[in-house]
Amino acid sequence: MLEDTHSVANSLTWGPDGWLDGAQGSTTSSRITLRGTDQPAVYRDGAMIWRYHPRWRRYEVFAEGGGNAFGLEIDSQGRLYSGHNGGDTRGFYYVQGGYFQKGTDDKYGPLSNPNAYGHLMYMSHPPVPRFSHDLIRYEGVGLPEMYRGKLLSIDPLHQKVISVEIHPQGSAFKTDDQGIPLASDDLAFRPVEIAVGADGAVYVADFCEEYIAHGQHFQGQVDPTTGRVFRLRSQQAADHIRLTDINLPDQPTEQLVKLLQNPDRWMRRTALRLIGQRQDHTVEPQLR
Repeated sequence: MLEDTHSVANSLTWGPDGWLDGAQGSTTSSRITLRGTDQPAVYRDGAMIWRYHPRWRRYEVFAEGGGNAFGLEIDSQGRLYSGHNGGDTRGFYYVQGGYFQKGTDDKYGPLSNPNAYGHLMYMSHPPVPRFSHDLIRYEGVGLPEMYRGKLLSIDPLHQKVISVEIHPQGSAFKTDDQGIPLASDDLAFRPVEIAVGADGAVYVADFCEEYIAHGQHFQGQVDPTTGRVFRLRSQQAADHIRLTDINLPDQPTEQLVKLLQNPDRWMRRTALRLIGQRQDHTVEPQLR
């Protein structure tokens, strides 16, 4: 079963290494072509995390398998996560070159490496119902300190956002739910994406539909004009960063290097991206 109605190529995210990372779901396929060349298209099917380097024009699979991957998060240590279309976990922690759970071979296909002899699993978690498809690791300044370092995971089936503690477990991680910072008894509240803004606040995209299943969608039983965005922030930190205070593209490269020490990850990540795009070698001593 391929070419599903969800989780096609999604969640473009700049990595700290200059690569553009993305995800692909478990029952879809992709054909990647490099414009301006006669190279044949690269065909891949099934769930994966992939990446593309815009300067080198190189596409490659970062990790294969996963939980019908939709959503992509990279924390301040460069670790990569995604959610899961199933229960008993909050998602996957991916390592480069890893082969992860794909479900049954008859539906999702075998691993592309015949010598893998097994796969890695999602992050272990106490039993919970499905599913938490997208998540972030909060490393900003717009929420209270109790949320720093936590995963914030959306649960569209149960109308809530969950705060999740993450702990080392061997070479991977395990998780435990810590609280529910946002919930609603409105059946149309369907959080489908979560992100951190430039002000350090957390933004939640709400699908705003009681139906959240394939059948109603392709039969036209949903309203494409609805949708809401919610913002979560603490009163104390609401004015900590204002978008008008600093225009990062106008800053000299030396100032951008200093911003790599900023307590807010959005500021650090944006400064790092701009430094990479400028290719200003005069700041190499500062960076080293």
